[in-house]
Order: sequence, then C-alpha cells, then structure tokens
Amino acid sequence: MQGNNNMFTSIVVVGASGDLAKKKVIPALFSLFHDRHIAKENSTVVGYARSKMTDDDLRGRIAENLVCRLKQEDQRSCGDIQTEFLNNLHYVSGSYDSAEDIAALDSKLKELESGHEKVRRLFYLAIPPSVFTDVAHLVHLHARAKQTVLVVEKPFGHDLASFEELNRTLQEDWKESEIYRIDHYLGKEVIQNLIVLRFANILFNNTWNRDFIKKVEISFNETIDVKGRGGYFDSYGIVRDVIQNHLIQILGLVAMERPLSMESGDIVAEKNKVLRSTTIDPSSVVVAQYEGYTADPTVEPDSKTPTFSRMTARINNERWAGVPFTLTAGKALDRTQTSITIHYRSIPGEPLFNTPCGNTCNRLSIIIQPDERIELRTMNKVPGMGFDARCSDLNMLYRDTYKGVHIPEAYERLILDVIEGDQRFFVQSGEARLSWVLFEQTLKEIDDGRFEVKTYPFGAKEGEI
Repeated sequence: MQGNNNMFTSIVVVGASGDLAKKKVIPALFSLFHDRHIAKENSTVVGYARSKMTDDDLRGRIAENLVCRLKQEDQRSCGDIQTEFLNNLHYVSGSYDSAEDIAALDSKLKELESGHEKVRRLFYLAIPPSVFTDVAHLVHLHARAKQTVLVVEKPFGHDLASFEELNRTLQEDWKESEIYRIDHYLGKEVIQNLIVLRFANILFNNTWNRDFIKKVEISFNETIDVKGRGGYFDSYGIVRDVIQNHLIQILGLVAMERPLSMESGDIVAEKNKVLRSTTIDPSSVVVAQYEGYTADPTVEPDSKTPTFSRMTARINNERWAGVPFTLTAGKALDRTQTSITIHYRSIPGEPLFNTPCGNTCNRLSIIIQPDERIELRTMNKVPGMGFDARCSDLNMLYRDTYKGVHIPEAYERLILDVIEGDQRFFVQSGEARLSWVLFEQTLKEIDDGRFEVKTYPFGAKEGEI
C-alpha cells in the first residue's frame, strides 16, 4: 500500500469498542487528521465491533481522548477539527465470525467510497488473536478492495507452534507484504533514533563492540499491576508479554550490524542475523510474582505466572562474544521506566586521578519512556584547586532540546507507515518466528515449573529481586 494523494483510504478499526481502539488507535488517527497526514477528502474511518452502537455512540466514546496541538498561527479551532474528524467516523456493528456481517461492512465501505476511482482499505485488528484469523479470512472473502492490508496486534501466538499455525492461517489468504505485525515499541522516537545514534556518530560507531562495552542492560519497569488484565496476563506472563517481543526487538536494533540501506528488507536482515546468533543463558533466568497478584479476581488463585523476569542473552558473533545482554521486565515495581544502558569497560592501568569511581564510569543511558532522553556519563574534574574527578551526566532531554517539536505517539507513526506502505518498523514473519525459537526452551521450563517463582513486595526495586 503506497502513499498516493489520489487514493481514497478506508481505515477500519476492528474492535472499535475496546480500550485499545478508544485510547490508542482512534486518537492516533485523529492526530494524523489534525496534522493533515489524512483528510476527509481522501479518507474515512469506520469502527467495527460486536457492541450495539450508533455512529454517535462511538463518537461520544472517543471524543474525550482527542487531543489538539494547534500552533499559534493556525486559523482552525480545536472544536472544528474534532467535529470534522468525528463526522468522518462511522460505525458498523457485527460479529467477528459472520460472513453476512462482514459483507454488510463491505457495503458500508462501498457507500463511503462512492465516487472515488482508486480505493484502498486498511483493517486494523484491535482484537485478541483468538478471533483475528476468523476476521482476516472473512475480510479476504467479503471485504477486500484491490489494495487491502491488515494490521495485526501482538501477541503473535503463545509459543512457536501456535505462532506457526497462526501465521500459516493468515498467509493462506494474505501476502507477507499485506500483513503489518505491529509492535508499538518500534514506533517510539528514541527506538527509531538508535539507528542514527549508532551509525551516524563515529564516537559510538567505532566503540560499539566487545572491545569497549562490558555489558548491556535492557529494562522495562512498571509501577502498575495487571489492573484487571489478569485474565489475559495470567495465560501469558511477563516473558511473553514484554521480553519475547518488545525487549528482543530492542536488542536486535542495539546489536545489529550496519544495514546496507534504510529499506525494510535490509534492516530486517540484520536483525535476523542477531536473533540467529543469540541464546538465553538458562542459569541466569529469574522469575518472580508480586505479592497480591493472585488476589486479583481475574487471576487463578494458585497461579505461578511470573510478573517479573530477568535473564541474560548471549550473542555469539565477532562483535558481541562475551558481552552479556541482561533483559529485565516487571510490574508493580518502584518506578515506571523503559531504558537501554550501555556500560563501557574500565581504562587499563592505575587511576590517574583521585576518584571514587575507579578508572572510568562511562555509561550511555537511553531512556525510552517516560521523559525521552539520552544521558552520557563521563568523568569530569570537580571545580576547585585540586584534580579530583567525579562522574557526571551529559543529558539530552528531548522536550528541552526539541522545543516546539511534536514527538509523535508510536501508534501515530506506525499507522502512517502502514498508509505509506513502509514496513521498516514492523515485525516480519521470519523474525517473529526466530524470536519464538529463541525463547521456546526457556518458556517451556518456566511453564513446567523448573524455575522457582519468587515473591516480591509491591513497589520493589528491580535490583532487589
């Protein structure tokens, strides 16, 4: 699906009555409308779900989540933009397994597309994987336009076998180029900056290897608990929910070789090389569950599902041999932060300066969320008469460095990429399979109870578990 101003785009949000659509997907579409990436003249948005609602019901549910960012010189009012967008938002109620209902959706789309010679359709499946293969098949049979693509939310299966079955079923009807497997972390500004930071700066490009780097830590911490998502979370756990997808995608971008180009195929090829070279150290695996998890009524009372896990990945290639990549994710911790930390090696020899830090404290911290920023810790002379040295941070906070620049939400960026036919930051079937292969044995051993599930108090620090 290539961007084309002469093309009319119908964007169908399947699962429009759910939280993901309400809080993320449709507000992202509004942001694209607000910034004129899509317009009422060449697009429409249609919600589809089982809930019995009217167009106005859906508009009322969505309105409170539409945020304007008007510039001073903009002549439009926020209310005008919201009204224009909402008037272009429609709703069709139907089942996820009914050919008749999907055909009725097709009729509604044809009505909205009337008068436009060139039409394409984007189906965003904001629904559980247990039903999206049914929807995908019925859309293929009854609601395809000449150009039609699917956006599929994670999880892409529960294990390797279920992923392969899911993928096989999808690919019976859809080409790989028509499937956009979305991992919203790949749409985050700081994650996309990794490629530029690594390969456009000789400072990092020439030292991004085992000769200079001692270890890498990739962490995902949340203060919140499962918050009523226990029914879903209890069947997946923190490894499947976060580490096997979000963190392993980050690892791929941190560790990959320089791609031949910025084309999707070249970036994916380098990430796949990393995944093929990676193993999980079984002796490093820690799993734990926060106290009170099983008190959630949506969780099994005797559940051993981990809400925290830490493990070490080893990349067996020339660049990274011997460098541990620690992957950590947890809920109900003391802070909310997702970050990448690169720890550099010490300078050989005795310290030259009086310092409590040893020979070096060099560390690069990339904070993905919240408050996107990049911090470089270096040794500096303490002001005064002596030559005492201390560690200090050189801090680039995005909101200060790029004042007045809108940092898009991940869903905004990725949906626009789908509209423009850009798959660089989507998960291809090959890399999704490799990530399941990588974690297959570890997940089996966790599921079989090989690892003791520790407990930790609500609000614990990551390093204390």
